[in-house]
Amino acid sequence: HTPSGHYSVKSGYHVTKASTYTTQPSPSSSDTLRSCVCLNTIPTAQILYNRKCLHSPICSRCHIHSESVQHALFDCKDMKKTNFSPESFNLYTCMLWKCWSSINAFIFRNQFGNPNRIQQEAEEYLDFYHHEKEMKWSPPAIGCLKLNVDGAVSGKMRKTGMGAF
Repeated sequence: HTPSGHYSVKSGYHVTKASTYTTQPSPSSSDTLRSCVCLNTIPTAQILYNRKCLHSPICSRCHIHSESVQHALFDCKDMKKTNFSPESFNLYTCMLWKCWSSINAFIFRNQFGNPNRIQQEAEEYLDFYHHEKEMKWSPPAIGCLKLNVDGAVSGKMRKTGMGAF
């Protein structure tokens, strides 16, 4: 609800977004895709057609329906083979990202991925991501030197930073 005590869709969105993002660590690519899905800004054939970038809004995989976000990620016959299971939010959003990557691989590289493997690939990606997150710093072995580096990018402020010690 808002500070005045009234509920709005906007206030509900902010509560959900805050609780989801603080309790569900996920790869940044999944976060980006999740935001694009919610804002309907994924460049589907329908959106690109509306912007006069494509000659047709028809899905390039099934060649039957207009490619909206809904169709591209959920309704296309190939995406129905992925067996989405929203029990795990991270897995769900990672699967969306994998679906979108599969669509782009088909369109831009003419690579047809196996829709039946999307869930497995998403699980493998999340396992890798969580394994990387669990790595702890350790001192260098005796007689060795260690260089620690980190970097950051802020698109909003148009700045980058790097540090090493």
